[in-house]
Amino acid sequence: MAIGPSPWRTYLGVTLSLLLVAPPFHQDDGKKEAAMTVIQALMKDKNWKDAVKKLKSYKRKYAKTGEEEAKVDLMIDRAKTSQQLAKIRAEYQKKARPRKASEALRKLIRKHGDLEDLTAEAKTLLEAIRSVYVYEIEDFEDLEEEKDPKVKKRRFMFPVTDPKFVQHGEQSCRWTSVFGGSTAHGFQVEEQDWSKYDFFCMWIYNERKAGKRPIHMRLEATSGGGHSYSYWQAIDWVGWREIRIPLLGRKSRFGKIGNPTWKSIGYLSMYFDDMPGHQFDMIIDDIRLEKAVK
Repeated sequence: MAIGPSPWRTYLGVTLSLLLVAPPFHQDDGKKEAAMTVIQALMKDKNWKDAVKKLKSYKRKYAKTGEEEAKVDLMIDRAKTSQQLAKIRAEYQKKARPRKASEALRKLIRKHGDLEDLTAEAKTLLEAIRSVYVYEIEDFEDLEEEKDPKVKKRRFMFPVTDPKFVQHGEQSCRWTSVFGGSTAHGFQVEEQDWSKYDFFCMWIYNERKAGKRPIHMRLEATSGGGHSYSYWQAIDWVGWREIRIPLLGRKSRFGKIGNPTWKSIGYLSMYFDDMPGHQFDMIIDDIRLEKAVK
């Protein structure tokens, strides 16, 4: 009769096998800590590409909970954003294309608004680049909310801070007309000579179409003595759109009232006209002059 191994021998054999095959319980923790140390060193050295690769590997191997995965995802997002920002800066230093760089920075800021330190760095760079080719007429950063309810009822311009309704800076302007008809606002222009620029630009967000007839915008750039340039724009879309109007040469779309000159513009008037009895409600932002650059 064959005699099998005793229970004690079986237990001892299994235990020895586990000790020989399985690593100590703290071994993975050591590797995890070492992997993170490598990642932190890469990020400190601004080696974003390798940091992203290591983070993805780290997530697969060591992120065991949803909370850990979220933390690693945030680090990946930070590394990728830093990499994009470094790329934009390097490309601009290699070949200065202000408008292209500005558009890339604006997209980065809108997409990664939660990474406040990086978007602050991007905004600083954006302002430096824009100063090369942009003159800001109005960015609405100083527009304040009216606290007096009685006064607020008579107002038609209000600050907006929701990022999806802001194209530049921290806030834009909601322009509304309660009773329809025409509402106007004027901007004192410090920069007197518009002839140095090629385009008049602004962003408009229209929330809804106004029936069969679109809302119209009229601009008047005044050079004094009753002489001014005028331009009409039909607002017949929904959502954001950038207005870029040529100022000079044959492509200019401004009409003339009297005998104005772009070299002495002192005041800008902006009118919105709606159908009588109807309300228009839109958001405007980043009213500026631009030089023709790539």
